[in-house]
This record gives sequence, structure tokens and C-alpha cells, in this order.
Amino acid sequence: MRESGTGDRSGGRGTRFAAAVAAAVALTAVPAAVLTVPNVITLVAASARRDLGGGSAALVQAAGAALPALVLTLAPAAVAARRLPPPLVLLAGIFAVLAGQVLALEAGSPPVLGAARVLQGAGAGAVLSAALALVWQSRSRTPLALFAGALCGSLALAVPLALGAVPREPGRWREALTPFPWLLGLALSCALLACLPGGAGRPLPPLRAIERTRLLLPLVPSAGFAFLAVTAVGASWEPGVGVLVAGLGITAFAGLALACTRDAALGGPCAPALQAVLIGWLVLPVAAPAGGLAFLTAAPAGQGAWPFAAAVPAALAGALCAARPPARRAVLAGDALLVLAVLLLLGAGPRAGAAELAACLALLGGGAGLALAASLRGAGPGAAQFALALCFPALLCGNLVAGSLQADRVRGADGAAAGLAALGTAQQTWLAAAGVLALALSALAAAVTRRRDMIGGDRLSGVSH
Repeated sequence: MRESGTGDRSGGRGTRFAAAVAAAVALTAVPAAVLTVPNVITLVAASARRDLGGGSAALVQAAGAALPALVLTLAPAAVAARRLPPPLVLLAGIFAVLAGQVLALEAGSPPVLGAARVLQGAGAGAVLSAALALVWQSRSRTPLALFAGALCGSLALAVPLALGAVPREPGRWREALTPFPWLLGLALSCALLACLPGGAGRPLPPLRAIERTRLLLPLVPSAGFAFLAVTAVGASWEPGVGVLVAGLGITAFAGLALACTRDAALGGPCAPALQAVLIGWLVLPVAAPAGGLAFLTAAPAGQGAWPFAAAVPAALAGALCAARPPARRAVLAGDALLVLAVLLLLGAGPRAGAAELAACLALLGGGAGLALAASLRGAGPGAAQFALALCFPALLCGNLVAGSLQADRVRGADGAAAGLAALGTAQQTWLAAAGVLALALSALAAAVTRRRDMIGGDRLSGVSH
């Protein structure tokens, strides 16, 4: 990180207050935003069809609109957070999520439900981009590490947590669309603290026109892929088509990340955009199918969501530890942990015990937190926002592959036992494919960073711990 020579003493109480507020925002706003992503409408489909009408595909398409909306909002919100005070953008995003939750609770048809989920997703995208800008303005490593750890931990836990929050009473099915509203309330309180004098740190330099244009680069491929992903649900594409489209999408996003690695504004010595693509491709798409199987077998096996909670402290610990070793070494170690976690999950099989799942998820979360936080150490604010804008499109690609494989296997299953076996087979196939691509992306990142000059340090000016 590029030092300005002021250190901890220069900011005084104002700097410490801004760092504390940024850390609180990272620990509350980031999980609140990520929890808008899971789509659990299939678990309450009978009750939802009775109240809203429409077919199953229309309901899944409407409830799944949050993630494409989030993907499309990240880059524009990043630009807005550089032109406007980040606390205002953060508040706008939180209120958009709140408005989407209220609309979801009152929706009377699938289109209205879709509009509510779009509002939730767009608000979540604004929250993530504004929180990252606020963290960067604090000029402190700790909030940035907490942001990376909270993001990775939340991605691992989001789907199992959302599945566990599905109400058992049919009449309360709408609550599945608005889980944990108290977390959003905490995020709102922290955002209001950022509006106080000294709560937002020192403003970042304004974006130049060329930087703004480059920061919006992910928007075009993201828009195209988001449209195809939504169309895939409504048109009931063949699973092979979904896998092909997702493969083309992840290749495009990885190529964009690679092409911008040497860019002064969007790149970094440790290729943060490539790391974000890898983490988006792996963490939630790998944890979600395992969480679904654990949820379906929770009663006899006694598992549920708790093994996945191990990813959260592991991700936070990994991110906080990223400041100690050399950045490139920490990134490589994080990537190795990610690949190891996938291999262990593949070896454990779909009937892995709770302790095995917890160990694998701890490795997954810890590796992701370590790799992402370490890669951001040598990056600037534009590179961090660019990486964030590529993380969730990669997540959408991973979800499409995992979902397509599940649909292909379950289609011929007859009975509950056969359905569970089919889901387990689909999970194993997905883990194998995800592991191969993760290994390829890790090797690519290692090759790219080997050529980069690691001298020059971090780019957080006035950095403190």
C-alpha cells in the first residue's frame, strides 16, 4: 500500500473513528447485502402459487431477479460512490433493499414479486459498492480486511442460512424473501454513523473520465450474461445449453480481469480482479448445493446450517492475517486452500458428516478471505471496485452451472430417495468442474503475479492497522 508517511498518528481521533465506522459497516452492511442473493422460492412454491398465481418457472424467475439486478448495479454504484459521498449511496442502497422487502411482503403477482426482488438486488449492489468506498476512505487496513472477510464468509453462509430461515407455516412463506431484517437495521445504524462529522474519512480523489469508463467495463458483458441467465429460467433451456453459456461467461469475465491486470487504475500487483472471479465462481456456488443437501437431510443427520458457519470466522481470520506475509505468497496460499477445500468436499461426498463439512467450509472461507484481502493490498480503490464488479457475475456463472447440472440429474429421478441421490451426483460433478477451473484460474493468477514488480507496497494512503 502506497504510504504517505503519516501513519497512525496523523489521523488522530477522526481517523480512528472513521476506521471504526468503516469496520462496523463492513461487518453489517456486507452480510445484509449478500443475504439478498439466495433464491429459496422453490421450498415454498405451493404456497406462493396459491397466493400469487403463475407457474413454477415464473416464480423462480421472479424470485431470482435479485442477483442479476445486483450484478448490473455494482459498477454504476461504484462510480456514484466516487462522485457522491459514500454514506449517501450506502443509505440509498439500504432504503432500496428495505423498499424491496416491503414490496415482496405485499406482492400479489409474479411480476410484482420480480420488481421487489430487482429493487432488493439493486439496493444490495449499491450497498456493497458504497461500503467498499467507505472502507477505502478510512485509510486503514483493518476495515478493508474485514470487508474481504465478511464478503467471503457471507457468500459461504448465505444459502444455508436462507434455507434455515424458511418458515414452516405455509401462511408465512413471504418471510423467506426477507430473512434477518434486524441485520439490515444494524447496517442502517452504521450507515447513519458514517454521516456524522469524521465518520466517513477523507474523500477519495475524483474519478477521471477514462477511469470512469474503464470502471464501467464489466457492465456490458454482465448485462448480456444476466439477460441470458434470466432467460434460461423462463425458457427452460436444456441443461447443456446453460452449462455452455456459463462456460462462455466465466471465460469472458476471467479474460476481462486478465486484460486489465496491467492497467494502472484497475490492476494490481496480485491481480485482485482475477482473485474476485475465482472467489465468485467458487464460494457461494460450491457452498449452496452442499447447503441444500444438508438442509434436506437435516432431520435425520442433525446437520442443518451450522457447519457452514465455520466459514465466517475462518474468512475473517484469513483476511486479517493477510497483512503479515508478502502479498503474493498470501494470495498463493489462499488459492491453495480454496482448491484443497474443493478437493476435500469432492472426496467427502454428498453424505459428508457435519464435522467434515465444517472443516471443508473453514478452508473454503479462510482461503477466500486470505486471497482476496492479500490481493487488495497492492491495489487502488478503482481496482478494488473493478474486482467487486467481476465477483458477482462469476458467481452467477457458477450458479448457472450448478443449477443446470442439478436440473439434468433430477429430471429422471423417481421418488425422494432417488432425488437426493441425483442431487448428490450433480454436486460431485459440479465440484469436479469447479475444481478444475479453480486450479486453472489459480495457476493463471500465479503466472501473472510472478511477472509483476512486488516492490512499491500498498496503495492505501495514510494507512493504519
